Amino acid sequence: MAQVGLAILVMAALVATSGSSSRSEPPARGPHSAPSVPSPQVEKTAAARRIEALFAGIPQRGGVLGRADAPVTMHFFADLECLEARQFVLGALPLVVRRWVRGGQLRIVYYGFAAETVWPEIFQDQQTAALAAGAQGKLWQYLDFFYHHQGPEYTRYAIAHFLEAIAEDVRGLDLRKWREAWRRDKGLAEKVQTDVRLGRRYGLRPLRPFTPAFFVGPTGGPVRPLLHFSLTESAAFDEAIEDALGGRA
Repeated sequence: MAQVGLAILVMAALVATSGSSSRSEPPARGPHSAPSVPSPQVEKTAAARRIEALFAGIPQRGGVLGRADAPVTMHFFADLECLEARQFVLGALPLVVRRWVRGGQLRIVYYGFAAETVWPEIFQDQQTAALAAGAQGKLWQYLDFFYHHQGPEYTRYAIAHFLEAIAEDVRGLDLRKWREAWRRDKGLAEKVQTDVRLGRRYGLRPLRPFTPAFFVGPTGGPVRPLLHFSLTESAAFDEAIEDALGGRA
């Protein structure tokens, strides 16, 4: 009986030791274990690095991205709340920027046009906020961050606190100057309406899914609409730019 009791005590000790070990050491990850999910801060940092790398060293003047003497211009009409515009900015745009804008052959001009933003005052406010970043040569970074954090369509998420948070993400943006321009620069507010009027002359219609829209041509010359394109691949853009270059690509 003593031997039996001793055996029971030994087994209990082994179980207790095993339990303590399993709590103090995480289980080994097998080849099929689920990957760890990055924290929101890690994702935000990664997005900031990607955006800064994409636009670093490229001239910006207001809504214009690229060299002033680029031989080809692409007009880009978009609503900041448009899901398709988001797909383009996060998908095909980096390919176009790296191949054509950074090489000095293309400049892209951004114009705001209401498509998914159904509240005129919100459209006006968010477009003015983007243009205010453009006054410091940071419009394209602001656009990219906005699309990165874009909320659900047809909801009132893109209001003051959201626009402020986007501005805070843009590295090197003077927030005091940005707020001053956003709230008080009447020229920027008028530019929003000028962009809309230009879009209408190009055949776009408000509050309908006509963004993103693209028009490509020689700088200073006539532009043609890009009717068929992918939001995630650059082939159609490459072809239109090469055509506008007239064999100089």
